[in-house]
Amino acid sequence: LIRSFLEPEEELKRIHFYVSEPFTEAELRIIGKNKEDLEKFKKDYPEHYEKKVKTSGIIQKFNHKIAQQNQVKLRVGRVMFKFTNESEDKEVYDLEAKIPIPQLELRQKQIDALLAHDITKLYCTKQGGCILLFSKDTDFVPVLEAAWEKGFEVFIAKIKESPISVPSDLKKSCDVRECSVAEIVDSLPKNQHTDRKSTRLNSSH
Repeated sequence: LIRSFLEPEEELKRIHFYVSEPFTEAELRIIGKNKEDLEKFKKDYPEHYEKKVKTSGIIQKFNHKIAQQNQVKLRVGRVMFKFTNESEDKEVYDLEAKIPIPQLELRQKQIDALLAHDITKLYCTKQGGCILLFSKDTDFVPVLEAAWEKGFEVFIAKIKESPISVPSDLKKSCDVRECSVAEIVDSLPKNQHTDRKSTRLNSSH
C-alpha cells in the first residue's frame, strides 16, 4: 500500500505506524471510582465486557505483527474509557419502555502528539527528505508547515476512490498524492498474486 504512493526514484526509509494499546492493558491502570464502575459493568453485562476483551486480543496480535515488519516503528498511544448510556427498547408489563444500557466507550489518546513529535524530531535531525502522511486531520497543519519550511517535501496520501476529500487547509501545507485501488493491487509483489490465485484454484476442487 505505502510503496504504491512512492515515485520510482524514492526510497522508503521508515514507516511510523500509530495504534492504540489494547483495552486489557489500559484496564490495569484503572483505579478509584472508575475501577468500581468497571467491575460493576463486568458483573452486570459480562457479554459486553467479553466482547471488548476479545477485540482487545485481536488488536494485540495485530500490533505485534506490525511491529515485526521491516522498517516499521510501532508507536502506541493510550486508551481512555468512559461509560455512556444507550437506550434499548424493552417490553415491560405489555408496555414499551426504553431501558438505559451502559456502554463502555474507548477513545484513543496521545496518537496526534506522538505523530507531531516524530515529524518534529525528523526535521530537526535530518537535512531534507520526504514525508508521506496517511491522515486528513487538519491538526497536523502547523507541524507539516514547519517541516516544509525546513526543506522537506510533504504529501498527503489519498486513495482515488475514497469519498473523503483532503481538507483545503492541508492542501495549503502540502501536496496530495493519489493512487487508485487498481494501481495499489498492481504494485503488489507478483508472488502474492500467484499465491492467492493458487489458493483460490485449490479451494475450488
